[in-house]
Amino acid sequence: GRSAAAAVVAMGAQMVYLPKPVTVKENEDGGDLSSDGVRYGVTGMQGWRRSMEDAHLAVTRLDDKISLFGVFDGHGGRGVSRFAAKRLPEIIRETEAYKKGDYARALERAFLTVDELLREEAGRKEIERLDAPDPNGPQTPPMAVPRRMLQRFLGRKGKGGGGGSGEDDEDEVTTMEPDGLSEEDEDEEEEEEEAAG
Repeated sequence: GRSAAAAVVAMGAQMVYLPKPVTVKENEDGGDLSSDGVRYGVTGMQGWRRSMEDAHLAVTRLDDKISLFGVFDGHGGRGVSRFAAKRLPEIIRETEAYKKGDYARALERAFLTVDELLREEAGRKEIERLDAPDPNGPQTPPMAVPRRMLQRFLGRKGKGGGGGSGEDDEDEVTTMEPDGLSEEDEDEEEEEEEAAG
């Protein structure tokens, strides 16, 4: 078994919440109706997460005819969402489909290229840099969530209907994977599949 401190560290960005939500809204507006033909406004709020994980892009003039807007959900980390917002406009412009005016295909190809870049060493290093804590962000420590409380929150009941292993696990902290299953849940699923199989 892991110590509670190691389990808290392992929880990583997937299930780390602040004791109180950060409700300060960050606003941005831009564009020019007379020159771009478009204006936009964006508002974001960090909420319960340890940092703002979402990113957006607002490019009013990708070229003379096209504007590009997007919101990227961080899903447990902000590195990839920031990477996509930063790199997508130029990647789209570079595709052959974009140059031919096939904008839907250009967007599709650009997202696939982003995926390819994320697998490369340089892409992973950029994600690490973009995912680093914001030195100007809140200094509130993250909150560890006891397994039983987390399972109740997720609507799961463990063996015996109590949300845990039947043992006294009120203070035990669980590691959650991005799909919301704990490592123990995944082990149980594998055992059930092998028994059924």
